[in-house]
Amino acid sequence: MRDEPFRRAVAYFQRRELRRAAAVCEDILARQPDHEKALALDGVIALLEGRPAHAAERLARAAALDPSSGDILSNLGTSYIQLERFGEAAEVYARAVALRPDHQPLRVNLASAYKALGRYDAALAELTPLIAAGAADADLRVEMGNLHVLAGNAATAIRHYRDALSLAPSLAAARRGLAYALQVAGQPSEALEEYRNLAESAPQDAQAQVDFGLILLKAGDAEAAIQALRRGVALDPKNMAARAALGKLLRARVPLWHFLMLGDEARNAAYDAAIRRAVKPGALVLDIGTGSGLLAMMAARAGARHVFACEAEPLLAEKAQEIVRSNGLGDRITIIAKRSLDLRVGQDLPRKADLLVSEIVDEVLLGEGIVRTLAHALTELVAEDAAVVPRAGAIHAMLVESPMLHHRQHVRRAAGFDVSAFNEFSRFSCSAAELRHVEYRPLSRPAEVFRFEFSRIGILPESKLIELAIFERGTGHALVTWFDLMLDEDHWLSSSPASPASHWSQVVHVCANPRVVVVGEIVRVAASHDTHDVSFLF
Repeated sequence: MRDEPFRRAVAYFQRRELRRAAAVCEDILARQPDHEKALALDGVIALLEGRPAHAAERLARAAALDPSSGDILSNLGTSYIQLERFGEAAEVYARAVALRPDHQPLRVNLASAYKALGRYDAALAELTPLIAAGAADADLRVEMGNLHVLAGNAATAIRHYRDALSLAPSLAAARRGLAYALQVAGQPSEALEEYRNLAESAPQDAQAQVDFGLILLKAGDAEAAIQALRRGVALDPKNMAARAALGKLLRARVPLWHFLMLGDEARNAAYDAAIRRAVKPGALVLDIGTGSGLLAMMAARAGARHVFACEAEPLLAEKAQEIVRSNGLGDRITIIAKRSLDLRVGQDLPRKADLLVSEIVDEVLLGEGIVRTLAHALTELVAEDAAVVPRAGAIHAMLVESPMLHHRQHVRRAAGFDVSAFNEFSRFSCSAAELRHVEYRPLSRPAEVFRFEFSRIGILPESKLIELAIFERGTGHALVTWFDLMLDEDHWLSSSPASPASHWSQVVHVCANPRVVVVGEIVRVAASHDTHDVSFLF
């Protein structure tokens, strides 16, 4: 009858009534602190309940009372592993293996403890006999591969991973390990193929998609990398490595100025009004560089029969298609993932368009290739009498005094050293700046530099002298330029510093040698453009 309470505890344990079993064990130990079996059972219950510290205390006392019990030592080792006391775990498992040398799980546990301690050779020494005896399943061979990778033996690891796959072809851990080992071994194409196999065979495995995306990125396939990383982030939104890599790729392909453009309500309203006026009943519209699809949707809303919108960036074209469909216009707008220069009537468009819309301008007006793009469209893609939005554009300039602007792009000394040679990198270039955030003083009246009729073919490179009439004395630090964009005869957009803030900034060309100018003086500036870049000499 002495062991009746313990037998009752065992019965509760077998019925998975762990709380009642633990209560009986505690009652036994209150009367018999050295009841080895109650200590061991209470320790196992604590392990199952996720209380490793309590388990370790109970099992250590049980092992001291019965040092020949491999089971007690094994459970004690497990409690130490959960507590990350790996050295003690290894010592306990080693004692258990000495008692039961043919017990495979004990050797595997001991190897795990050695692995946690960074003793990879010792871990391999425990598992190698199991491999030699033919007792290793696919999981054990994967672990052998993992240990060899950690020990710097990628070639040997590859063999173990392949052995694991021969036993279990669908084992994701083996495929992932093989792919990584091939990568470490300097076999990138083979590694890429294994990562691809893993991603395709495990479409719901977030890490498989992420790993595939990252190696695609290393291989230079940004487009496929984006798709794989998107899948990985969708499956595991908290994967920070995937989020960071995906964000970097998306920013590179879709600059953040797109958000400023979409949020520019004055720009949107002007385009909407001009497009409403230009769209005729039954019109076929071509939108070049559609981006988000906004102008195409404006045209569809204005009554166009159909809009063909092209976008050279595949990622944007895909997103535009999604946006168009979500707005219920998928049947009236066709998104074409091509440059407009590659479009063909009869292949991409059923006939020439009645209206051409675009917004392919940057701060200097010409930098996104609007002249070449529209000239091709006017020749090949739209009807002779087609309306064009925007219709025209003009670049303006004025001389300003602003030490702040000059200092941003011109240096002389730094920390006592002459670094003026560095100015070569800004002398022949320009930069964007929002003058409303900068201290400056206009010295000249604004002057029109160039005017472009976008609805006509034949814009050619041009050079000229412009005259800036000085109305304020000061030091001419920089030439500031901006543009006006005429959508139609009534609707204009401007990036002028005098206009309401827009998503476009002004452009600054710093003077290499600023000089004082006086009222009434005429400053002559050489200006030229090649239909893409604009430059000044002053």
